[in-house]
Amino acid sequence: MQNPLSQIPQVEKLLANIALTYYIQKLGRPIVSSIISSYIAQIREATLQSGTPVPSFEECIAHIQQRCLQNLRKRISRVINATGIILHTNLGRSPLPRGIWDAAKDAAQDYSAIEMDLEDGKRGKRFPFAVKAMSTLVHAESALMLNNNAAAVFLLLKALAHGKEVIVARGQQVQIGGGFRIPDILREAGCILVEVGTTNITTIADIRDAVTENTAMVLWVHTSNYKIRGFTESPTLAEIRKALPPEVILAVDQGSGNVSLTLEDEPVITSLLKEGADLVCFSGDKMLGGPQCGWITGKQALVSVIARHPLMRTYRVGRAVAALMEETLVHYLNNGKSAAAEALLRDQTVIKKRSEAIVAQLPPASAEVIAYPFSLGGGSTPDAAFPSWAIVLHTKKTEAFKTALRSCDVPIIAFISEDRLMLHLASVAEEDDAYIAQELNRLLPRA
Repeated sequence: MQNPLSQIPQVEKLLANIALTYYIQKLGRPIVSSIISSYIAQIREATLQSGTPVPSFEECIAHIQQRCLQNLRKRISRVINATGIILHTNLGRSPLPRGIWDAAKDAAQDYSAIEMDLEDGKRGKRFPFAVKAMSTLVHAESALMLNNNAAAVFLLLKALAHGKEVIVARGQQVQIGGGFRIPDILREAGCILVEVGTTNITTIADIRDAVTENTAMVLWVHTSNYKIRGFTESPTLAEIRKALPPEVILAVDQGSGNVSLTLEDEPVITSLLKEGADLVCFSGDKMLGGPQCGWITGKQALVSVIARHPLMRTYRVGRAVAALMEETLVHYLNNGKSAAAEALLRDQTVIKKRSEAIVAQLPPASAEVIAYPFSLGGGSTPDAAFPSWAIVLHTKKTEAFKTALRSCDVPIIAFISEDRLMLHLASVAEEDDAYIAQELNRLLPRA
């Protein structure tokens, strides 16, 4: 009798099949080869252990394609954000302004003058134009770009307050996603945390009485992802600066990167500096709308100390991020808008009309448009919901349909609210409407 194991296709023969060419291009030949080897090992074990017949060559190819697809979907890929959350952390926060990527492409992919002064040909400062552009945008003496805001907060503390006391209000000892906790960061930076006030009340007297000869800084943390309501009190930055000795630094972790939008409980960086903050740090990829990075802005003497710290090399960004950030800053200096600004300024009746146009293309009674707000997200304006409209899909299989939408060639990320599957176009580009209608028509009969 023929040995059944001899019917198992060889790895190289499977790799050579044209049906896997696309996956080799997208995943790399060694990874596809590993997927095939793992699959063949399972076939061999099943055949030896239980006598399971060896699948045909075509069946093998189909199974391997499915496994390749699972791996392919782990790559960073474009999705359609239909959640109504403009700055969605799981989806890359803010999309870049249109045209920014193409404008930055040459500087990012070719040789570029990152640390060379083209005037004299000598080594120069790193990304001096980005520093100038950010300083101009927020009216600061100087600025420093790092790889994210967590790095900005840590390095600020490490460079300026290591071994010394840092005063933080109890109600501002926040934790953001991923376990970034203010008390932990202070400890890792070698600072001594001095808690003042209570959860809901912090006064000028609390801060003034906590200052000692070993106090280096007051760290004022914007509670961007939660709010304490009711009986609350806290001083203004101007009041804090006035009460502090001049040698005590007043630093603000603003977080969201709001450079211009007028929003309740979402301070503008320029205003914080004007009110007396010596330094303000924030994210570059939230309300600012650029690539992921962090910024420290404020007094030049303090920014220079941070820039010279040995750990700065650990947190600096590369040329691709810097090139994108430069183009983003020029966009705003020329009165361009971020994704957050565009969403807030958009006439929401347009969202309603777009939603109704999609529903009109679907089977009768399969969907409807209802009033439903959108949110900014990205750790900003936690209490704010902005009036708008959304599509409700009439299906009892909400989770299954939501999963099916994620399985589209361009995944559509929907959301469930009160057991209703919904799509919100406030976070969707208008050119994607036709594709959404197409995929809904394809999937609705199954649901």
